[in-house]
Amino acid sequence: MHSEKSCTFAVSNYSDLDMERIYIDTSVFGGYFETEFEQWTKPFIEKFVIGEYKLLYSQLTELELQRAPRRVRNLVTSVPVEHLEFLPVTAADNLANLYRKTLLDKQV
Repeated sequence: MHSEKSCTFAVSNYSDLDMERIYIDTSVFGGYFETEFEQWTKPFIEKFVIGEYKLLYSQLTELELQRAPRRVRNLVTSVPVEHLEFLPVTAADNLANLYRKTLLDKQV
């Protein structure tokens, strides 16, 4: 269990194969409260809350959110623990590298 000082949630072992797993960046949490982006981010975050998607949440995101306003930090706690999957930094790095590689491959 992560501490109250950060965002409290447990590492989830929930494995519903029908639930799509999506990693979101820190900026998505901040966009929830910005009028420019809220029309997309609010319904998107709601899909994690209701369990349509599983939120892949990284240690890096948790560290970055510590500097964010309280309402942004608390947003992750609105997602039920069974809809969260915590990733260590190395797993998040692997996802980011795969994403960059995919983008580069499409540009060639």
